[in-house]
Amino acid sequence: MKYEIQYHEIKSDHMFATPVYDRSEWVECFEDSKLQTYIESQTDQFGHHFKKDESLGFDYISHFGGVKVKRYEPFVPNFVKL
Repeated sequence: MKYEIQYHEIKSDHMFATPVYDRSEWVECFEDSKLQTYIESQTDQFGHHFKKDESLGFDYISHFGGVKVKRYEPFVPNFVKL
């Protein structure tokens, strides 16, 4: 299966925290455990590792970032048969 992994930074001004898109990458993986291990080995901009915890709309979170994982599904147009 192919997945799109989106990394987000958490920008904060001491009162309000807002997620800001950082980068994304495409990964092909056939086992969920390998995908989880790969994402948990990645770090945010301050070196903190991501942990599997669904919170604030993210699938993985760290101290200063979040990760969204989307499964790739190709677009198949609907044709009208005549």
